Amino acid sequence: MEVILISIFSAIIIFITVYSMIKVLNIAYKRGEITLKKFRFLVTFSIVIGYS
Repeated sequence: MEVILISIFSAIIIFITVYSMIKVLNIAYKRGEITLKKFRFLVTFSIVIGYS
């Protein structure tokens, strides 16, 4: 039971981290601080790292 709760808690933390990172990257892209190509790469990279 404890292992399941810890796994769920870890998944929630990872989801929140990836979501926040994508939000920050979106703000940086809208301000023109990063290019579209870099934005797509970093978003894809953060999703893949969060998933693995």
